[in-house]
Amino acid sequence: MFKVIRSSAGAGKTHALVKHYLGLCLGTANTTAYRQVLALTFTNKAASEMRERAVEYLRKLSALDLEEGHMADVMQSLEATSGAAHEEIARRADAVLRHMLHHYGDVAISTIDAFTRRVARPFARDLRLDQSLRMTTDTGWYHDLAVDALISEAGTNEEVTRLLVQACEQLLEDDAPWDPADRLRALIHELEKERSIKPLEALSRLDAHSAMRIAKKLLEAMRAERERIRGVGQAGLQFLSGVDVSDGAWAYNYGIRSWFSKPASIRQDLGQP
Repeated sequence: MFKVIRSSAGAGKTHALVKHYLGLCLGTANTTAYRQVLALTFTNKAASEMRERAVEYLRKLSALDLEEGHMADVMQSLEATSGAAHEEIARRADAVLRHMLHHYGDVAISTIDAFTRRVARPFARDLRLDQSLRMTTDTGWYHDLAVDALISEAGTNEEVTRLLVQACEQLLEDDAPWDPADRLRALIHELEKERSIKPLEALSRLDAHSAMRIAKKLLEAMRAERERIRGVGQAGLQFLSGVDVSDGAWAYNYGIRSWFSKPASIRQDLGQP
């Protein structure tokens, strides 16, 4: 059985996890049933708290200390799932607690990364992994690895090659370095944000051909808008050239003329869409 419990902070998540955990441990007369139960959390603090809470609940159940509301809730849940009476649950809790304390290393309550490391370590040599299996939070290394893997597809994967060539052409048109690696790393950081979930879901329904067709239309629209802005700038300069006002008469020697000179100087397209 695999069960995931999700809730916000302070909503009783640890209590719910421990209650379900004990239901599996005490749902049978087998004192060592806890050895077949695996509970995973995200942090060491949460795993430590859950282990401590499990031991505390077992101690109180064995003593039938049910005055507190949360313990009454645990007992009620155990009665419903196991079908056993108070006294039988207390006996099982006492037996499990004694066995657990003498075999504490068998209590499988840990973090996800600790469990993964424990499973993978015997096969580290076969998987060509570091024998120490050190964990890292440096995502930059993985970002670089993903970008290098994508770029290495150029020349072998036709769709990826077309997309990368189009990306390089766009970089050149934007007067940026043609190497797309930096832009791809920046894109990874953006995709990791929560606001990118919906756009990614929409993009997942597009194949490479459709994505390139949409990008082509966007480029065409951008080029058309660029030409329109260039036309406005050039028309403004042409109008000002017919006005009998010297450059020195304008504020800072340029004034309103600079408002048109910058749009008029937008360079022409570098290539065809």
